[in-house]
Amino acid sequence: RRIKFNIMMMILLLATLFQSTMSGSFSVREYGAVGDGTTDDTAAFEAAIAEVKKLGAGIVLVPAEGNYLIRPINLTSSLELYIQGGAKISGFADVKAWPVIPGVPSYGQGRDHGAHSPRYTSLLHGEHLINVTIRGDGNNSVLDGKGSYWWELHDSKEEDKTRGHLIEFMYSSDIKIHDISMVDSPFW
Repeated sequence: RRIKFNIMMMILLLATLFQSTMSGSFSVREYGAVGDGTTDDTAAFEAAIAEVKKLGAGIVLVPAEGNYLIRPINLTSSLELYIQGGAKISGFADVKAWPVIPGVPSYGQGRDHGAHSPRYTSLLHGEHLINVTIRGDGNNSVLDGKGSYWWELHDSKEEDKTRGHLIEFMYSSDIKIHDISMVDSPFW
């Protein structure tokens, strides 16, 4: 009887571990994202991404009916960023919120201020990653870079670094982006 009980407990434990390992979906709302278009939701995105990284794979869910304001974030390998229909991820319209990174000489980044000049990072960024998917439900799954803010800075000569992109992956492979609408990139 005791052996049967121990075996049953072991099966239950393994089933629980298997289920938690397989779930791997992390809603940014569960980590504090508000999605009102004015609150900084960056920390919630970063926390959900950290959970995916800790688990080794998973989905970061951006729920519908929200406008999630974020500073640039770094993605991780084996991640799916799922922007549900009706959701929008918007970048901050403030240069102070965008980290500066070195220009990349291999493909001429830093073009606004010389081929090797510093530049702002992209809104969604990744380096040395594998197996990343950014997907949505079509045109109403939106990634918005607040480009007009950046274009005005550029046109008025007030910027001193190259503007960032909406999405940029460097030294990465197995990247998929589909069924999202990308609007108003700071740079192309």
